[in-house]
Amino acid sequence: MAPLQRRELEPPALCEISDSCKLVIILHPFHRKDILILSAYSPMLAALHYVIDYQLVMDACRVITNGKGSDPHLAKEQDGSRVPDDTSVLSSGTYIYHLQVNSDSTPTTDYEVVTQFAAWEFPLSLPHHWQQLQQPEEVKVLQRQELANTPSSAMSLTVKAEDRRCVISQYSTSTQNAHIIPKDQRGWFEGYNMWSYGFGDFRTGINNVSNGMTLRADIQFVFDRHDFVIWPSDSKFKIHLIKYNPDYAELLYWRDVTLPIRVPIEFLYARFAYTIINSIREESKLLFKPVEISETIQARKARRLQNKINKKKNPQEISDVDDHDIPVDTSLLLDSSESFEKLIDSEESFANLEKRWKDYYTDTHPEFAEESADPPQSWNSAHVETPKMMRLMSKYMRDNPQVWQTSTTPPGSVRWDEEAYRLDMMNITIAAKPAPTVPRTPSE
Repeated sequence: MAPLQRRELEPPALCEISDSCKLVIILHPFHRKDILILSAYSPMLAALHYVIDYQLVMDACRVITNGKGSDPHLAKEQDGSRVPDDTSVLSSGTYIYHLQVNSDSTPTTDYEVVTQFAAWEFPLSLPHHWQQLQQPEEVKVLQRQELANTPSSAMSLTVKAEDRRCVISQYSTSTQNAHIIPKDQRGWFEGYNMWSYGFGDFRTGINNVSNGMTLRADIQFVFDRHDFVIWPSDSKFKIHLIKYNPDYAELLYWRDVTLPIRVPIEFLYARFAYTIINSIREESKLLFKPVEISETIQARKARRLQNKINKKKNPQEISDVDDHDIPVDTSLLLDSSESFEKLIDSEESFANLEKRWKDYYTDTHPEFAEESADPPQSWNSAHVETPKMMRLMSKYMRDNPQVWQTSTTPPGSVRWDEEAYRLDMMNITIAAKPAPTVPRTPSE
C-alpha cells in the first residue's frame, strides 16, 4: 500500500469576515489625543463596510473614565456633530468622547482617564444590557451548592472538567484554564470583594472556580494579549476583536459564545474593563490625568506583603508579590515586630471592629438586618458575627496547637494566624477613608 500523500497546509481562506480592518479612534476633547483605538471589521460583502458596535464603544469609554461625569456622548471630529444616542454601529473614523466633569466646582472637559486596571472602580450596578444576561436565580443557587467547596488548588482541574471543551472553539484538546480576572489583579479582586459574586468564599480568592473558563491554548494567548472582548449583544454574549488580527478574524469576530453558568457577569464585565484599559497606548497614558488607586487597594496590597514577611520571617522577601502594577505605600506596612494577633487581642479595638462590621454588613445585606424565622434563601460566606467567630477560632488555635499539628510538624513550629490576618483585611475594607465602592453581595 502506497503511503498517503498530503499537501502542505495553505493559509486559511477567509469566508465571512474581511482579513483587513479600519480604525475607530476616540480622542480626549481637552488634549485631542487618542484615548482608545479600536478595530472595525467588515463582512465579506460586495461593498466592505467597516463598523463597530456603538454601545460597545460607549461601554469602553465609560470604563476608562470610571463612569464619571455627565452627558457622555461621541461627536465626529470632522464637523463636531453629535452621534445620536440611538446609533447602532459606528463607521470607522475619528470621534471625540465628550464628558462634563467638575474640577473645583468649575466645569471642565479635562477629565481623568483610568490608565491602570487597579485604579478602576467596580460599579455598584452594571449597565442594563449586561444585567439582561443574568442567569436565573434557581440555576445559580444549584451551581453554588455543587461548586462552593472547591479549594483554590483544584480550580484548574475543576474548570476543565466542568467545561470539557474550549468554550469558544469547542476543541477538547490543547485546552487550558483561563482566569477571567487575571491572577496578578488579586489586590483589586479582594479590594472590591469580588469573591462574593462567585461560588466559593474569600479563602479561595481569585482562584475561585467562577473565575475560570476553558480556552484552547492559542485562543487564551490571544485573550491575554487583549485582542478581543466578550460583550453582550442581542441577549447573547459575542466575541469582538478590538485589535487587528487577521489570523483570528474568521474564527472569532462576532461569534456567539455560550459561557458556563458558574461564571458571573460581574467577572465578565471586569474582564471587559481590564482588556479595554490595557488597550490604551502607552504613549497616550502619559498625557492624561490618571485616576489614582484607592486607599483600600493600596492597604490590601501592603497587608499581603506583610503576610509574606511574617510567613517567611524575612523582610528582604517583600519583592515576592503579585499585583505587580500596584505601587506599594510602605507606610501602610505594619512594624515588623507587630503581629496580626495584637490587632485583635485588644478588647476595645475588637469591639469597635465588631460594631463597624455589623453596620457595614447590614448596610450591604439589608435582607439580613433582622432575625427572621423564615430568612431568604441565600448562599453567603459571611455573617454579621463573622469577626467574633474568627476571633474565637484564632484564640483556640493558639491555645491548642495540637489541633493543627501533625506527626510531621517540626518541633517549635508556629502556625500562621490566618484568622487574625483575615480580620485585619476585613478591617481595611470597612475602615478605609474615603469609603471604597464595595459591591453588594448578591443574595442567592
